[in-house]
Amino acid sequence: MKAHKSCRSLPIYNFNEILKTSDLRFLIKDFDEFADDNKELSSSELNELEAIYKNIIYEYSELTKNKKIIANYKSRILIVENEFKYNTSIQILDLYTKTLDLDVLKLLNRLDWKINFEKEADPQVSKVISDLSSLKTKIAILKVKHDERFKDNETKEDTEYIDRLDSEAISLELGLKLSYSINTRLMSVSRWISMWNICNALNSKNNGES
Repeated sequence: MKAHKSCRSLPIYNFNEILKTSDLRFLIKDFDEFADDNKELSSSELNELEAIYKNIIYEYSELTKNKKIIANYKSRILIVENEFKYNTSIQILDLYTKTLDLDVLKLLNRLDWKINFEKEADPQVSKVISDLSSLKTKIAILKVKHDERFKDNETKEDTEYIDRLDSEAISLELGLKLSYSINTRLMSVSRWISMWNICNALNSKNNGES
């Protein structure tokens, strides 16, 4: 699997589609969303693309000088990671209760529960169940803190993604008086940002002179 690993490589169209659909397959080079043979990602592929996307988000925030993007992203990721641990642990414990299979219980250690199988299992399972209650409370607190920090300042565009890529491309063409049409499927995210920086600087200069 060959993937775009930076804003210098990733087309702005693909980045826009990820923001719109959360489909990380748009990071894969030569991915065609209209093809009939597109397969689902394996867990290892998804993990790899999530790591790449995290780096791209960091790079994007640096290029746009928008630190709020990083703070929001970190907050959301922390919530997702804790929810994954909670929900997966519940599923494992439910399966263990039905089967009493210690191999099933060993899956908990992949979630960092640290079950010692040289000791009796049941007291440790009870401890995990108790800790899960605390984890559920932690998740609720994280969500409240996230809402307090970000929701008050969010607009509809932050919570409901609005696709304006085509109109933005046309605005960029007009603002820079380009003699060609921008191909958003080929233009990289970093070049897109650079061109918008130039366009905004020209607009500021013209407004100052008028």
